[in-house]
Formats: sequence, C-alpha cells, structure tokens
Amino acid sequence: GFVFGGGAEPRSFQFDKMLKAINDLKAEVDNNQTAFVFNYKNRNGMPPQYQGKDVDPNGNVRSQSAPGYVSPDPNSDFRYFPDGMLVTVLGEDENFYRVKSLSFPGEYWIPKAYISFWNSIQNLTQVIVVDRKNQNQATFENVNGSWKMISYSFCTTGLPGEYSLETPLGAYMAIEKKDRFFYTAEGSDQIAGYAPYAIRFSAGGYIHGVPVAYEKKDGEEVDPGLIEYLYTIGTTPRSHKCVRNFTSHALFLYNWARIGNCAVVVIE
Repeated sequence: GFVFGGGAEPRSFQFDKMLKAINDLKAEVDNNQTAFVFNYKNRNGMPPQYQGKDVDPNGNVRSQSAPGYVSPDPNSDFRYFPDGMLVTVLGEDENFYRVKSLSFPGEYWIPKAYISFWNSIQNLTQVIVVDRKNQNQATFENVNGSWKMISYSFCTTGLPGEYSLETPLGAYMAIEKKDRFFYTAEGSDQIAGYAPYAIRFSAGGYIHGVPVAYEKKDGEEVDPGLIEYLYTIGTTPRSHKCVRNFTSHALFLYNWARIGNCAVVVIE
C-alpha cells in the first residue's frame, strides 16, 4: 500500500560514507601510533568541569571522558574526549600525550593517565560502522588488502534523556566483549536485566542484542530467555547509549570481533 510522504522518513544505507570512514581510519592506523582514551567508570579520575558545566560546547559529556587541552597546561581551554575514542599519538612530555583524532579537527594534550595502549590497534582488519541518522549499521572485514562488507542490519542508537545518552559520534576501540551486559533500572542500582553478546566501545556504550528484562515469579527474579526480535529496531533512537541489534546478529558480531583488530565507527 501507500502512505503520505509527509508521514514517513526515508532511510538508506550510506555505504559510500561508511567506506570512506573506514579507509580514513585504516590510513591513520597504518601510518601512526594509535591508542585510545580510557576512563571507564571514571577510574582515572573525573575530568574538570567545562566552565562550570558537565558538557562541553561540542556536546561531549564530562563523565567517563578525558580532558583534551589545547596546550600542555591544565589551565588552558579543553574539550572532552569520550572513553574508548581512538587517537593518534603525536608526541609527549612529562605529563601529557599530544594527540589528534579523526573524530574532530585539531591537536590536543591529554594527561597520560587517560591514554591506554592496551591491545591498541596496529592492524585494523575489522570495523563495525553505525549510522546514527538512519538507524542501521554495516560490518566490514579487510581481506587480502581490500574491504569486504560481510553484514548489514538495522539497529537502535541512544536517545538523550534524564538517564540516557546519545550514542557518540567518532571512531572507537572495540574494548572488550561480554556474553551478558547487566543493566540497572532507571534511577537505581538494582539489576533489571541484561543485554546479550555485548561489545563495549565507549564508557557504558555497547553493541548488543535485544535486552532481556528479568520477570518476577514467586517473589524471585527469573530470566525469561533470549529475545531475537524487537519491532523498534531500525526506527528511532531509544536506547540508553548502546547500539541494539537483533540478537542473532549480535551473536555473529560477538563471535567475529577480535579485540585489538576491531574498531567501531559512529557516523551521522
């Protein structure tokens, strides 16, 4: 059937834009020393506020980020670099690394405590590209020197809210994998359920399968089992920051991704 054009939003896969982002990142990794920002759960310290605020002018949040100063001076202007963001290391002094990022222009100085070289990508062979605008994603693998798209799917990204964040744009490290990522009820520390087959790429942001909410039965929390399909996937942003996938596709990514060779790129 037909619907009025004003009542629909055309969506597409931006394959050309995805491929450009991958090639740019590959060139950066092949020709430079790369690392990533690490401040998961603010383990390396809460960054300073930006002019009394917890968000910088670019929309990046203070928590689980690193301060990137315009000069090697903690009194200089700065912006927030989100946890997991890939950076090119250009130099260093006693206290800072001088870095740049494909995610935004310019060079910055980040305190050394916030930069990790653990499993840093030296040979980029796998990239998951998330299209925040169109709520879809594609997966690429480098085979014999050329990129091959091996899967594409709908997804759901983060929606800003009181207890949620927008999925951040940029190039990120695939930092770790968990077969179950446990989440809490909004506004509490009570475990409410889990998301299966999760790949963490930025702070509490994961690519994962359909979330499973525990159910009450005889006064106890019961796991109802995995859910393959969620009708909202591929429509509009509504997650807390993560990128939701159909569970079977999340399982494929979970088994396929190799930490140290895999990146996650979020485009608009």
